[in-house]
Amino acid sequence: MQDDLNTSQTSLPHTTQGSINVTATMVDPKFELLKLISQHKYEEAFTAAFRILDVSIVYWLCSQVDLHHILSIYPLPLSQVVLLHLLRHLTYGININMPHTFGWMISVANAIIPTDPLIAMHVQPIFNKVYAVLNQRQYLPTITDDDLSSIRSLIHVIMSKSM
Repeated sequence: MQDDLNTSQTSLPHTTQGSINVTATMVDPKFELLKLISQHKYEEAFTAAFRILDVSIVYWLCSQVDLHHILSIYPLPLSQVVLLHLLRHLTYGININMPHTFGWMISVANAIIPTDPLIAMHVQPIFNKVYAVLNQRQYLPTITDDDLSSIRSLIHVIMSKSM
């Protein structure tokens, strides 16, 4: 994490616009996300991570927070919209950090309230996609017993929330 803080900004070469020299600076998104989570602005951090359009950033953010703890806080600091997006993003990168992924997905799926008016019309298509990915993965010859158990638990949660 210290390396992340040391490389928080990258300067680009000087460019000329008219007679003015401009130095463009790109801020490392991880630096900004760390700042948000240090302020306990989890909703903003995850929303910003989704906007980056890089699923590895979402996984990195999950690894920086205690997602299980966040999901146990009342009131929940993440909206139903963010939870549904998070489940979708975790499904997209299901091969990243496998042991933690299923635990995160199970916790997020358990926290989703399918009848919430803000997400109700989007829940079933996303749950169907998650189910399809999980159903395919459970039959891979490389799947471990632990992963298979997690997949079955997650399928159970998804199916119980789909009724």
